[in-house]
Amino acid sequence: MLRLTNGNLYTGHTRDLQARCLQHARGRGGRYTRSFPPVGVAQCWNTYGTRAAAMRVEALIKSCTRRQKERLIAEPALLETLLRRRSGSRMRLE
Repeated sequence: MLRLTNGNLYTGHTRDLQARCLQHARGRGGRYTRSFPPVGVAQCWNTYGTRAAAMRVEALIKSCTRRQKERLIAEPALLETLLRRRSGSRMRLE
């Protein structure tokens, strides 16, 4: 999750966080981050498994409210609990 210049949170997935953050900062990451570049990484989780698994985690985070996302940033371990509750997944996160 990236925190943007407008205060919003942007959620995505990538294999190379540093390179992807640079893309977003240079205006080449996506339309929304071109308008509101990132000011930093709010939180990051490593998923183990397939790209599809990472995309499921991304979709779950995107479905959260702003308040829930801020809580995930403050307490990153809550994501595993949320995953188990919503999808029954026992995915390993770091």
